[in-house]
Amino acid sequence: MKSAPTRTLVALSLAAWAGVASSQLTMENINKNVVAAEYAVRGRLLDRAGELERELAAGNPNKLPFDQIVHCNIGNPQALGQKPLTFVREVLGAVVNPALLADKRVPISKEARERAKQYLDAVSFGSVGAYTESQGISLVRDEVAEFIDARDGTSNADPQDIFLTDGTRNS
Repeated sequence: MKSAPTRTLVALSLAAWAGVASSQLTMENINKNVVAAEYAVRGRLLDRAGELERELAAGNPNKLPFDQIVHCNIGNPQALGQKPLTFVREVLGAVVNPALLADKRVPISKEARERAKQYLDAVSFGSVGAYTESQGISLVRDEVAEFIDARDGTSNADPQDIFLTDGTRNS
């Protein structure tokens, strides 16, 4: 069962796409097709892709007009040739293994080291393995709110209205 969103949505690009003059979207003025949209990472399309992959693996390349399947439904940019984002990986590596921060031989940029230290200072017991607030780490929610305000030219994104999850399936 889907629950109806109750918070105000803010997005200039979405507002332009939805034909809304104001930069602030609400459930009353947003295009109803946007509200009804669903993001499915499973379903008929993925099932069919699996069938086609099995056909390719069975050695019938001439039967199909292609020789590989690229899954684009699950947000996998590396499958399309995008290089991994080094900064994100450096920060993630350092917060998961803080000992890396102490070793200057480890090739982590100064910026990534500083960000990792900020995150470790913001979590319980200096460990990302510890439980966080139910909504997510407050420092990260503050950063998300600042990003939304900068992106949308507003100053009303409230970190208390932001909920961080580990993906669409668990949110």
